[in-house]
This record gives sequence, structure tokens and C-alpha cells, in this order.
Amino acid sequence: FTVPISLYILSMAYPRKAEQKEFPRIEAYSIEDLLAAYPGLNSNNHVGKVALGKDNGEWRWHDLRKKWHILIAGATQYGKSHLIRSILCQLYLRPSWWKAGQVAGIDLKKDRKDGLWLFRAVLWKYADEPDDAMTVLLDVEGEIDRRFKTGKEDEPLLLLVIDEVANLTEDPEYKASAVRVLSKIARTGAGANVRLVLITQHLTVSVIPRNISTNILVRAIFHPVDAAAVRQVIPEFPAEMVSNLNSLQPGQFYCHWRGDGDPHLVNGEMVERDMVARAVTACLEAQGGNDLAFRALHLFIKSPGIGMGKASGLLKTNKGT
Repeated sequence: FTVPISLYILSMAYPRKAEQKEFPRIEAYSIEDLLAAYPGLNSNNHVGKVALGKDNGEWRWHDLRKKWHILIAGATQYGKSHLIRSILCQLYLRPSWWKAGQVAGIDLKKDRKDGLWLFRAVLWKYADEPDDAMTVLLDVEGEIDRRFKTGKEDEPLLLLVIDEVANLTEDPEYKASAVRVLSKIARTGAGANVRLVLITQHLTVSVIPRNISTNILVRAIFHPVDAAAVRQVIPEFPAEMVSNLNSLQPGQFYCHWRGDGDPHLVNGEMVERDMVARAVTACLEAQGGNDLAFRALHLFIKSPGIGMGKASGLLKTNKGT
């Protein structure tokens, strides 16, 4: 691993102004506190288990190993990016994930402040252009075919995260191909240990066609752009609860497991860039990056008084790179 990767993480961790609306601190927690409280999460038996947030003081869990794809939907600045950050940070802060999991990311919003770009150094595949995104989709499709052909049962859990999926499924140039591949992944991916996480502001049947949505069993619905459209994609969502969606505050969402009764109101947590930096750094270091560049990175993250200038100076002394 080279200095430019470390510089990328340094720039990601550098303090910024507030990124979006503050979440109401209804049930505040931190990811590191969560992992410390549940050390069993680092075992291979729980490699894909993540906390989505708190529901009346109780953790609301999701186990990615149980063949459940996820749909995350809602208006901008209500917490979708923080939820996916939380999921990925929980995974990348755990040594068990480094050996037993992979993530492919497609970020068509090209958001270098909130998006998957922050994780790109540790992603199996990454794309932020439609042509490259289609290449990633085809690579994941090919990986599913390979896994079914070999029949191995211990393949790594592969997570395909797409934000914003509408940029593929509503683009005339890519729609047919994207919907075909996504439908196949939604239908057969679970059997090959591949999971979808689709993120969108536009919860409509043209963005998430029924041949995709019927295979997504977990839905996290934030304050929506159009509450009335929710039941077009999720007909099982209780009609009497649709009006409640418009009262959701930033960080709050209804989590709906199909076939598991009414949706649960969940309070998420803001996940800042420094947490992403720590998760990414932990993963990179575990894979062989224990050089001066990473030690300088640690100084910067753990001791804010060091400052960007001094940390950068330390990086420049690494003459071998």
C-alpha cells in the first residue's frame, strides 16, 4: 500500500463543516461502543450481523448471511448515507469480515463527501460512472455463475451496494441491461452468498421494478419524497402507517421485514468521516500496510492537535515510497 492511499484517508478524515441535518439524539450510540458491547460479533458465526439502529432501547439487527437483500429509500439528507456507512463500518472494523466478506460499490451520485467513495480503498469493485457500473454488475453476475458452477459452500459473503440505483434503472441507455442483471442477482444471488443493497430517493416501480422488489425482504424507509408511492413498490406496507412516514425526523426510519408484522420505528446514528477513516485504516493495516504512512495517519486521527500539516510532513519522510 502506497502513500497516496494514506493521503486519501487523511483527506477523508480532515475535519469538515457539518455535512447535513443533525440527527435527534433520541438513542445515541457509537459503532465502537456497539462492537465492544457485543464481542461475539467478531466471530465467524456472526460475520454478516449488523445493527441497523435502536427500537425503544433495543437493538434492531439484520443478518446479511440469511439471504436477505436490503432496500434503503427516502428523501435526501434524512440519513440513508449514514445507514450504509454504519453497516460498512461495522463490517470493516471486524477482523472476521476481512477474511470472510467483500463489498462491491456503485456510487452514481459521485458523492465524495457522504458516499461510497469514502470506502473505495477497501472495496472489491468500485464505479461512479454508468459504463463502469455496468461492468461491475456483469462482474457480480459472473461471480454468481462461477459460484454456482464450483458449488463451494464457503465463498465470501459478497455485498453489492448501489447508490443511486435510479441512475441505472431509469437511464434509457442502461435500463434494460441493468434491470436484467439486478433481477437475476435479486432472484439467485442469495444462493451464491451475494446480497444486494439498493439505495434510492425515488421509490417507484420504474426505479425498483416488481421483479426486483419482490425478492428484497428488508426495507428501510426514511422520510420519503412521495409517501403515496411507497405502497406501489411495497404493497405489504400497512396503509394506515403511510402518513406516519412524513413525520420521520433525520436519522429515523421504518424498518419493514416482509412477513414479520408491522414496520418498526428505528433510530439510526450519525456516522462521521473519521469513523469511516478508522474502519478503512483498520482493514488496510490488517492487509499489510503497517508502514510510516499509516503511523502518521494514526497520529492524525487519534491526536487532532497534530494537524494535517505535520502529519503530511511525516508522510513525506517515507523516502522508500
